[in-house]
Amino acid sequence: MLISGAKRARQVPLVAQEIAGALRAPVVDNRTRMHAALLHLAQVQIGATPCPAEGAAALTKDLCEWKPTDGDSTVDIEERIDRWTAFWVRSLPPPPGGSAGAGTKP
Repeated sequence: MLISGAKRARQVPLVAQEIAGALRAPVVDNRTRMHAALLHLAQVQIGATPCPAEGAAALTKDLCEWKPTDGDSTVDIEERIDRWTAFWVRSLPPPPGGSAGAGTKP
């Protein structure tokens, strides 16, 4: 990626959320490539291998070990998209001048 620092920290999760939506592709090869791209972006974002990792930056085991197949149901794919989206939302840095959780209700 050609961007760095704070800008990258904000852009990678936004791009990755779009890629997560591409997991709905009907071709298993495309889903496999999108999943691999998401794993790579997760590593770029947290600066360490997200699988296996522990803590808030870690991916769930089932997401790390998922191998897309033709047998994946729509429900399974949507659950994985939801897990990826939750990971990327957690990895967003706070807005400039704000603090983590700013703008959320208690």
